[in-house]
Amino acid sequence: MEGGELQDEAEDPTAQIDLAASEPAKLEEMESLFAAEAEANHVYRLPNGREPLHRCGPFGRPGLPAAA
Repeated sequence: MEGGELQDEAEDPTAQIDLAASEPAKLEEMESLFAAEAEANHVYRLPNGREPLHRCGPFGRPGLPAAA
């Protein structure tokens, strides 16, 4: 992920302060966790970043072929 934002909602509930520049290690950790969960749940964004990619068959059940 590029251009991510990082907020501390406990300290800044309105999310006005972006901590990405001052906490790059934490941002990288959060992006890695997101990527792992997205892959584990078979959901990821397309390279253009616009549409989510769902690897699901009919009825939203993973692993089933799409209806013909």
